[in-house]
Amino acid sequence: MLVVVGSMNPVKLSGVEKAYRKVFEDIEVKGVKVSSGVSPQPLSLEETVEGAVNRAKNALKSVEGAEHGVGVEAGWVAVRDSWIDVQVAAIFTKSGELSIGFSPAFPLPKIVVDSVLSESIEMEDIMIRLTGIDAIGEKEGAIGYFTKNMVKREDLTYYAVLMALLPFMPWNRRIFSGR
Repeated sequence: MLVVVGSMNPVKLSGVEKAYRKVFEDIEVKGVKVSSGVSPQPLSLEETVEGAVNRAKNALKSVEGAEHGVGVEAGWVAVRDSWIDVQVAAIFTKSGELSIGFSPAFPLPKIVVDSVLSESIEMEDIMIRLTGIDAIGEKEGAIGYFTKNMVKREDLTYYAVLMALLPFMPWNRRIFSGR
């Protein structure tokens, strides 16, 4: 099965591959650069989902022979008086099926939120400034820094994709298809 991911980020590609390998034996994962069609730092669940779906659809149509397109988008969600970060995975199949999954979500420090909102920058930019870790989003991510690598960005991608894969797991097809 050829799985095309709408990203060239090595952490996202690795997380997607790990999730697919838990379910399917014969897979090939390929990354492609596509547009998410949303802002660089999505600030709502709706925008984050839209970005993931757009990435999945754009990835699928960009490579002939692909069976699944996968989009992974990290975004923020306002919860009461704070913000949380969540990754959304979307899987779009060549037959037109769509499934969405979410990663565990985590609270964001006020300094990160205030900087992103006031400077209109991406979270990665402020995390690089605060931590001194170049390209942190292509490594352990903010979550890796905050947890001393107990949880890494790759883990969040893995769980989001695994949740989105539920309807496509062979042992779930009957139940999810309503038969």
